[in-house]
Amino acid sequence: MGYSIELYFEKQFDEKILLLWNKLKELGLPSVFKDINSKPHLSLAVLENIDENKVSEAFDTFIKNYTSFELDFNEISLFEGLENAVYLAPARNTNLFHFQRGLYDLLKNLGFKVLERYKPDNWIPHASLSKELSNENAIKTIEICKNFDLTGKVNVIEAGIIEFRPRREIFKHFL
Repeated sequence: MGYSIELYFEKQFDEKILLLWNKLKELGLPSVFKDINSKPHLSLAVLENIDENKVSEAFDTFIKNYTSFELDFNEISLFEGLENAVYLAPARNTNLFHFQRGLYDLLKNLGFKVLERYKPDNWIPHASLSKELSNENAIKTIEICKNFDLTGKVNVIEAGIIEFRPRREIFKHFL
């Protein structure tokens, strides 16, 4: 089990991603996000353990300083490795980096350890489209994603905290 603090998008964008996940599954390509009942998102922090009440209360106070903002997803890309991940990458966005840095500092001050790849200097903002893919399936997935009109400007409208595998919503707040 683990925990993730995530940003969520406007309904129109979510629907595109959900259609993609259905198409990938239909084509026999692994769709772990569909299988675990995930929601399209951009993870700001991933942690192994948290005190759910403590983090929810602190995050509720923190999130009130933010309003909805826009991201421009301009790239479909790949994290290569044993379990390839295909994702959408946003153009550099100062609001997003400040948000993530502030959240990291909050969690650190509360005594919680964020996974290494989610520390501000290591973090690569991304909205995962599929993961845990073989090399062959990663290439096929990228080709399919290109036909789904996924790039462009998207509003971030909500943030939340979840426990995953299985996914369980702990807290959410509309921006």
